[in-house]
Amino acid sequence: MSAAPGVLCSICMECFNKDDCVDSKICGHMYHSTCIQNWLTRSKQCPKCRMKCRGTRKLFLDFDDTGDEAAKQFEKHYLVLQKDYTEVNESNKQIKEENRVDFNVPIKDGKVVCNQRILAALDSVKYTFSENAKSVVLMSHFSRPDGNKNPKYTLSPVAEELKTLLGKEVVFLNDCVGSEVEEKCKDPVEGSLILLENLCFHVEEEGKGVDNSGAKVKADAEKVKAFRESLSKLGDVYINDALGTVHRPHSSLLGEGFEKRAVFPLKFKGLRMTFVTVCDDSSVEQGLCLEEEQF
Repeated sequence: MSAAPGVLCSICMECFNKDDCVDSKICGHMYHSTCIQNWLTRSKQCPKCRMKCRGTRKLFLDFDDTGDEAAKQFEKHYLVLQKDYTEVNESNKQIKEENRVDFNVPIKDGKVVCNQRILAALDSVKYTFSENAKSVVLMSHFSRPDGNKNPKYTLSPVAEELKTLLGKEVVFLNDCVGSEVEEKCKDPVEGSLILLENLCFHVEEEGKGVDNSGAKVKADAEKVKAFRESLSKLGDVYINDALGTVHRPHSSLLGEGFEKRAVFPLKFKGLRMTFVTVCDDSSVEQGLCLEEEQF
C-alpha cells in the first residue's frame, strides 16, 4: 500500500505516511524528521511539551492496515459528523462559521518564522468560503500567557501571515470575547475572515493561570460559563480544526453552546485509518522499530 496514515506530526499537523521518516523524542511526541531537524536549529526543547531532550528516536512505520470492527465503528462516527456538516451547508441561509485552529507557531521579531500550522488550516478556510459561507471566525491559543494579556503573545503576526497566504483582507480583533467582539462578528461583511486575539489571554480558556504576583489561580466557574457563552455567539457553526489539541479540556475546544458542532471533514477523513492502526496492538508492535539518534 502506498500510504498508511499514522498519527499527526506535532509540528506540521499532517498525517504520517507509511514510508515517511519519523522521529520521536523521549517525551513520546512524534514528528517528520525534516520538521524536527528544522526545529532543533532553534531550540533543543520538544515543540509540543517543551521538555528538554538530548536525542531523538527514529521510528520505522510499517502498519498492517487491514480493517476490523473498530474500523467500521469509526467509519460510522465519521459519517455522522460529515452528515452534520453537510446539512448546514445545504441550508438556505449563509452561515457564519467559527473554526478552532492551532496557530501556536514560532514568531520572532513580530514575524512568523514557520507557517506550517497556518498552511494546514487553509484548506478548511477555502472550502468554507467555496460553500457560500458568509464569514469565518478563527480562534486559537498561542504559547502560555497564563491568563494574562501580554503583547509578547499576540496573534497579530499570524493575521499578517494569513493576509499574505490567502491574498485577502483579514480582520484582527484585539480580544476573543466580550460585547465589542460579539458586535463585530454579529453581521460581518460577506466573505469576512476574522481572527480573534489569543484565547489564553483569558484564564477561563484553560481554567487556570498565574496572577500578577506570580501566584497560581483557578478560573471562577461562572466566569468560565460566561466566556464559553460569548464564544458561542460569534458563529452559527463550530468546527474543530485543531486536532492536535483536542485532548485538552479547554473552553474553546468543547464547542459548547453551538447547535451544530463537527470536526472538519476533509482533515478528519484522512484520520480514519490512523485511529484503527494506532489502536491495533499487534500491528504497532510489529511495525515500530526504535533507533537512538543523538545530536
